[in-house]
Amino acid sequence: MTQEFTQEQQEQIVEILSRHEEALLKRVAAAIQEAQSAADAEYSAQGLTFTQHSPANADYLSAFLFGKLFDGLHKGDKSLGELILTMEAKRLGIQ
Repeated sequence: MTQEFTQEQQEQIVEILSRHEEALLKRVAAAIQEAQSAADAEYSAQGLTFTQHSPANADYLSAFLFGKLFDGLHKGDKSLGELILTMEAKRLGIQ
């Protein structure tokens, strides 16, 4: 049995979800920045300096997080992993 919603309810669902998605993205971006700052402070306290960029840069931390989230989504199911990657490729216009 499929649950049915009115057009107004569907719009409410989308609006609520969108607000929470945006809030989540802001919290994740802040957490990445906080992790980078904390790691950089620890590197500095240990006398470690880098000529180009910190190993704990936001791009690395984002890629790390992406990998962990991806692993959690497919849970070792290769075909599901391929489906997720295919969907992302299509979203990006790669495939």
